[in-house]
Amino acid sequence: GPRVAEKFLKNLEDIPHRLSLATQNARKIKAIAEEYGLKTRTLETDPNFAQVKNPCVPDTIGNGMVSFHLESLKKAHTFVNTMIQKGIGKCAVSLGATTTYYCIPSETTHSKIQPEKQKKMGITPGLVRISCGTEADLPAKFEEVLKTY
Repeated sequence: GPRVAEKFLKNLEDIPHRLSLATQNARKIKAIAEEYGLKTRTLETDPNFAQVKNPCVPDTIGNGMVSFHLESLKKAHTFVNTMIQKGIGKCAVSLGATTTYYCIPSETTHSKIQPEKQKKMGITPGLVRISCGTEADLPAKFEEVLKTY
């Protein structure tokens, strides 16, 4: 309908800016996580990324996703619960919003896959995935959580 189309087109106007902010947040979170000794992964660090990257999209725009491995499922739960308690984003399976979302893939998006196959895919019980939003204070709050962790 016309109203849906109008809203959709209006939301497209600032998508490059929103994606740039989310990408900046993901890159900062990746760097912070690595400072704390966590193994991280982003789309940009995937060896196949160069083959699929659209050359028309500037390097300032990625997908805003970052994942990192914690030692166990229990530590992943503690981390996620601390994020919730501090009011940082939302614990939900979602992508591409202005709000940050995070989840534990072994219990959500990949829960129907056998643990042996998850392991082969790099999905550990302690894996946490963050879909970064545009919040300016996200990296600082993320580091605050890691400090208390």
